[in-house]
Amino acid sequence: MDKLEGFASFHGPAFYGLPRNSGKVTLTRTNWTVPEVYAFGEAQLKPLGGGETLAWKLRA
Repeated sequence: MDKLEGFASFHGPAFYGLPRNSGKVTLTRTNWTVPEVYAFGEAQLKPLGGGETLAWKLRA
């Protein structure tokens, strides 16, 4: 986890010569189950790992 910020936020933009994003996200250590499907207009999207339990969740 100590290298996640660099991987997700700094190294990509530096490699491509782009500015860094100024926004932030927060991960919380909490179990949650990935939905089997998401509604997408009239279609359904099946996420990778649908139905699996993950230990981290993005806090909105």
